[in-house]
Amino acid sequence: MDCVVCCVWQMTFWYMVSAKQMRKLAVTMTRSWKACCRDVRRLVCDSSTTFLGHLLTKDGLRVDPEKVRAIQEMPPPTDVQGVQRFCGMVNYLARFLPKLSQVTEPLRKLVINSEPWAWSNEQDNAFQETKNLVARAPVLAYYNPQKPLVVQCDASERGLGAALLQDGQPLSFASRALTPTEVRYAQIEKEMLAIVFSLNKFHQYTFGRLTTVITDHKPLQAIMKKQLDQVPRRLQGMILQTQRYNIDLQYRPGKELLLADTMSRAFLPDDRCEQQLEDINVVNHLPVRKDTAEKIRNATLKDDTLQKLTTVILTGWPQERHNIALEIRMYFPFRDELVVEDDIVYKGQRLVIPKALRGEMKEKLHSSHMGIESTLRRARDSIFWPSMNAEIKDHLSACNVCQKHAPAQQRETLKPHPRPDFPWERVGCDILEHRSKHFLVTVDYYSNFWEVDQLSSLTSSHVIRRLKAHFARHGIPSVLITDNGSQFACEAFNKFSIDWNFEHVTSSPRYPRSNGMAESAVKTVKMLLKKADESNGDPQMAFLDHRNTPLQHMHASPAQLLMGRRTRTCVPTTTKQLLPKKLSVPETSWSRRNEGWFSNTTNGPKTFVL
Repeated sequence: MDCVVCCVWQMTFWYMVSAKQMRKLAVTMTRSWKACCRDVRRLVCDSSTTFLGHLLTKDGLRVDPEKVRAIQEMPPPTDVQGVQRFCGMVNYLARFLPKLSQVTEPLRKLVINSEPWAWSNEQDNAFQETKNLVARAPVLAYYNPQKPLVVQCDASERGLGAALLQDGQPLSFASRALTPTEVRYAQIEKEMLAIVFSLNKFHQYTFGRLTTVITDHKPLQAIMKKQLDQVPRRLQGMILQTQRYNIDLQYRPGKELLLADTMSRAFLPDDRCEQQLEDINVVNHLPVRKDTAEKIRNATLKDDTLQKLTTVILTGWPQERHNIALEIRMYFPFRDELVVEDDIVYKGQRLVIPKALRGEMKEKLHSSHMGIESTLRRARDSIFWPSMNAEIKDHLSACNVCQKHAPAQQRETLKPHPRPDFPWERVGCDILEHRSKHFLVTVDYYSNFWEVDQLSSLTSSHVIRRLKAHFARHGIPSVLITDNGSQFACEAFNKFSIDWNFEHVTSSPRYPRSNGMAESAVKTVKMLLKKADESNGDPQMAFLDHRNTPLQHMHASPAQLLMGRRTRTCVPTTTKQLLPKKLSVPETSWSRRNEGWFSNTTNGPKTFVL
């Protein structure tokens, strides 16, 4: 029936001063009597009514005076069960009491810590103060679905707090304690957890409507605007939990969030299995190999600068840069991306390398003797430290091997092939000679991923066997581009192209650069082989590093473009970065930009006078 609520043993109705509502009242009373209800509250033309321990008035929601009287007349507890009963009665009214947890903390110590029973003046004062707090309980406004809804939330060192408001008047308060694991979260993670807690706690109000969420942690606004894969992993899970709500996140200074700030410091104890399960998964999901993680962790614990940085991350960043230690000010511009997990500092998905290991990281990055830009792209993919770019450039500039084999800059005007639509559609191959040994280089025009095979013979049959192995692994290309070498310009190779159903295109005679991708791959492979020989390095490790180096303007490596994933190298990489990921087709604008840059740095076509 309209205007009637039945809950447990109590039936409550609301009224309007009209004949129709009075008839509803009469019908309700008659039905209740026939159903043998033990207690039917008959309220006619009254301005208030009690309902499940609450007093409903025209001004708002109050605590039932009978419940207040019952609590005030309770004698002091004499055992743990008595404390639990008292706290249980008071916790039922927690929505009215902003400082409840702070006041009852001495009482909860007797239960939580399982200490021997000792009722002292501290507990007696807390007991009396709790009674006074209940007696002074504020009036809560009624929820109005037509008015804007505001949630204030805040996180302290050990608790979360939230307040639900409309027109500046509180509708409800909520708070809870942080688990031992959550206490070790970075401050930005605690603040995000406070948002998740408040939205879930007030779900019946916040779900399905626009809710303004106010926080005193400004970096959260920047984090919420980032792509999900650029956010630290723990924050990703929290942000996903807010996706079902329609929220408008706003920043206010902490001094203006008095209600939420008070609740976060006057929290209620709360143990939740689902939160503990989430923490267990985070610990078990190691982002790097155990030995590498242990090495970085130990170096981080011994690094004074990173220890100061860890403290600031966990306790919260100040509003102004000059309020932090000088040695960690360089981290201030990207403070919203820094988190600490298992004593290791991360910037998003990248590991922050301690000072003691930076020299080793530079050696690993440059083990293949790739160019400055290639090395920087590879470094930016997985690791970080301030001034990393400048240090890597200085390290590479001092490399004698790289200086000796620096490429010449004189080039002719570029005439590129059309860019393929998918991997391994257009493939080029060529043969190079290095130290009296011959190698077959096969390169994919889409991804710039190349394969290198040492040839024991330069016959066409031997070259064909190598190509068949690649085609069996990556698929048969639509077009294969080669030069006019004897291995390719023969009947056997022509038959091979017919049998394997691909088009064989040869480059222009006397102009091998028309097969530009293959020529470029040959040049790169030859340079890597020379540098590996002179530095006593492993050429296969150099090939691996090159295939995992992001291409310029692409933010993806050849391995990613061809196989949809990174392949693991000696440089520390998070597990998430090794997972397969769908990549978009390279944009033609990138090709046009490269063509324009190339043409602007060359001499242009040569002019011959007859």
